[in-house]
Amino acid sequence: MVSYALANHYRERRAELLSHPAATTRFSKGAGECLTFWTEARSKTWLREQGLSIPRGEVVPADEAVGAAGAIGYPVVLKAVGDEFLHKTEARAVAVSLAGAVAVATAASDMQSRLGVGELLIEEMVDGAVAELIVGIRCDPQVGYGLLLGSGGILAELVDDSTTLLLPVTHQEVLQVLSSLKVGALLQGYRGRSAADVEAVADLVCGLCSAVLGSDGRILEVDLNPVLALPAGRGAVIVDASLGVTAGH
Repeated sequence: MVSYALANHYRERRAELLSHPAATTRFSKGAGECLTFWTEARSKTWLREQGLSIPRGEVVPADEAVGAAGAIGYPVVLKAVGDEFLHKTEARAVAVSLAGAVAVATAASDMQSRLGVGELLIEEMVDGAVAELIVGIRCDPQVGYGLLLGSGGILAELVDDSTTLLLPVTHQEVLQVLSSLKVGALLQGYRGRSAADVEAVADLVCGLCSAVLGSDGRILEVDLNPVLALPAGRGAVIVDASLGVTAGH
């Protein structure tokens, strides 16, 4: 069902939106169309190819995790790779802030034995975030692509703090949405704390939207949570990602 806010936004911008063919790409599951969800590693590869910022990392066999972590530089994050690990926290398929070879070896061995994984994603640990955001895109069969922006991380489910817009969106619209959210106070520098690099966040969001619209209907869903908004001058980084694509891709 299309939300009231989304429907209202569509009504206000209908003429503009309909003039952008890619923005109103339709899909019908009833007509045989279905989604395939890429793993986090594959999703991030696509995002990196679009020029979007993700942590440095690589997928390696579990027994090569220590060597890969050393090459990336500590601390690191270790994640299980597989279609069944879309929700890694619940499955205990992620270990963070691993500060040395012993910690990586222990975590890798545990995941290999407990989850039966053969490959692991090793990434640099990105810290110092001002705020965590959720960025989502979904192609609605009635009105086309919609963008969701809101508080991310565990707050995505605990706090009612998100806004939905129809694509395409402008840089200024994204900035306005970010400032209107509850998390906007953190982004702007709450009680003397560092302000976030909101320009970089807006650039990332707009870059993502352009890439999805340019995919000719290949990318139908995007779930980035969290996107780390770093202090001014440090940018924004996509920490976790899941992409839903048309069957056969």
